[in-house]
Amino acid sequence: AAFKVYENSRVLTVDLSNALPINTYSDMLDIGPLFLAIIHKDRQCVELISSESIPYLSENWIERTAGVMDYIISLQQLNNLTSSATLVVVQQNNTVEAHYYSECGQNADNKFLVLLTEAQYYVRPTGLYRAQLEYNETVEIPIYVTHLGKPAENISIGVALTTNRYGQGGKGFPIPENGVTVEDSNKTMKTTDSSGLVTFTYRVAMEMGTERYFNPTPCGGNQPNLTKLPIDGQVYHFNYGVCTTETNCSFESENIVIKGLSSNNASEPY
Repeated sequence: AAFKVYENSRVLTVDLSNALPINTYSDMLDIGPLFLAIIHKDRQCVELISSESIPYLSENWIERTAGVMDYIISLQQLNNLTSSATLVVVQQNNTVEAHYYSECGQNADNKFLVLLTEAQYYVRPTGLYRAQLEYNETVEIPIYVTHLGKPAENISIGVALTTNRYGQGGKGFPIPENGVTVEDSNKTMKTTDSSGLVTFTYRVAMEMGTERYFNPTPCGGNQPNLTKLPIDGQVYHFNYGVCTTETNCSFESENIVIKGLSSNNASEPY
């Protein structure tokens, strides 16, 4: 979770708006008691910021608070957070048998799971992540990567076009593969800078009214690719995620959406 420490007043402000899961109705998903904690890797324990759990399941919590919470912290907690300690969201689970942290101090029997493990990264677009473009127009969309609440440097991030989505009735329909391209010499994998940012440029590469190849073939079977006339306003969805190689990426989402237009209505609301 993103946070800021005000040293003079010893106030910790935490933004949990993007740190907790939601269901398909955009309501907070119940994953049990959650707490804010400082993780002490050397002692394999977590120090709770507060003994009170995060009230994320209370009525209209996200609407009332925007997920932002303030805590008064101790001088020791202040020193930990302004040095090398890491702030994490933990789930209390006293039945878990492995990969847990005990609570520091007298309550060592309490077991907690760190929601974001040390091998995982939080990856999401910043600012604009949907765009309407006319032929040959471009848009830059930065992606922000953090690791346990801090910007992650030198992390390889990839993007890829989702080539098959599902329409009404559960039937798959094809997406043209060459209508929107990722620029920067066709690189689809780049590394983050010291601020945890990496930027990809998207371009409408072919006019939406020209013929293009669809893959896979809309008719199914072993037929060769068929040329079809795409409609104006084709929508392209892009995955993004952490990569170990050009071909090995853990794509997490399809939130980047580019709509290509060949007419003069790109400025109309999307």
